[in-house]
Amino acid sequence: MRVELRWPRPLAVAEEVPPEEAGGTPLFFFGTLMDREILAHLLGRPVRPEELRPAVLAGFRRVTARNASYPVLLPDPGGRVEGVLFRAGPRDLRRINHYECDEYRAERHEIRTADGERSAAWIFLGREAVMEAGEEPWDPGTWAARHKPGFFARIDEWMEDLPPDEPHSGGED
Repeated sequence: MRVELRWPRPLAVAEEVPPEEAGGTPLFFFGTLMDREILAHLLGRPVRPEELRPAVLAGFRRVTARNASYPVLLPDPGGRVEGVLFRAGPRDLRRINHYECDEYRAERHEIRTADGERSAAWIFLGREAVMEAGEEPWDPGTWAARHKPGFFARIDEWMEDLPPDEPHSGGED
């Protein structure tokens, strides 16, 4: 008997996080970007500890993508995934969208912060046509020990075709 699992209902769906969301609705990271060094490398700037806030996403479980070292989320009515919230400015959001866009799509879901507050956050869910979920649960500590050292070079490869930042007037984002 086949049981069809339904995704928790998203608050919004998009190919990528809309640029106008920069500085607004935070992003929920549940995988490699929870690692501050990895995120800093991707963004090309230091990431302060206070920029990442612990949070939990209900209704999913985290597994390793087949033939990859990074995770995808699967629906699971009793599941919960621990991660972090990050509020991206325009430049950061542009880089994150580029990094995620080929294999993931953006959805806005309700999350719960460490202090119990409910909030909306953008998450990146694997595109079924591109990524296949494996069976093995994904663990950040295990990933870091096995794959983190080589992951910096992979980020550089994935980001090679990002067009240069457009000059803008005004301050930092």
